[in-house]
Parts: sequence; C-alpha cells; structure tokens
Amino acid sequence: MPSLHSWLLLGKLLSVVLYASGCVGTALSQHYPDRQLFAYRLAAPGFGLVWIFGIALTWQTEVALFSTWLVGTMLASLVTINGILYRAGKEERKGLVPALVILVPLGLSVALMVLRPA
Repeated sequence: MPSLHSWLLLGKLLSVVLYASGCVGTALSQHYPDRQLFAYRLAAPGFGLVWIFGIALTWQTEVALFSTWLVGTMLASLVTINGILYRAGKEERKGLVPALVILVPLGLSVALMVLRPA
C-alpha cells in the first residue's frame, strides 16, 4: 500500500502538470477565449493545488518553510500566476513580454522544486 508521502508526491506531480499546462496554454494562445480557458480552468486550480500539496509535503517531510529554494519557488509561482491573470484579463494583452513573465518564472519554480539548491 502506498504511503502518505507517495500520495502527496503524486498529487504534487499532477498539480504541477495541470498548472504548467495552463501556464503554457495561456502564454502561447493567441485567441482571447482560449487564454481565459487555460488560465481559469487549468492554471488557477493547478496553482492552488500546487501550494496545497507543497505545504503538505513540507509538513510531512519536515522541510523548513522558509528555506531559500522554497521561498524562491513561492515567489516565482506568485509572479507566474499574476502574469497569467494579467494576460487573461483583457483581449489586447498579447505579445512576447507577458508570455515571458509567465514562462520564465514557471521554469525557475519547477527547477527550484526539482533541484532544491541550498
């Protein structure tokens, strides 16, 4: 039988996939209804689940909540979700800069979660 830790890791992985797919879809979609769909149906719920499972994993593994890599991950994910909400907020918000505000911090947060530098 899988342990609690295994279930939390699976939930975190699935929520990161949901969040990342919503981020990429919002960043790359040219049509406004598609951006809203990716942002509000995938990225926003994925963001909440990533935070819930992440906090549960830090509690379960007794990782310090204010470790450098964890604070960096939190800040990067907050920048990303704000970029998503900005891009999905109005139809004319297209272009490279809003897409980079979504994708660069997303890559940084995933890298910090995986590598956990000291």
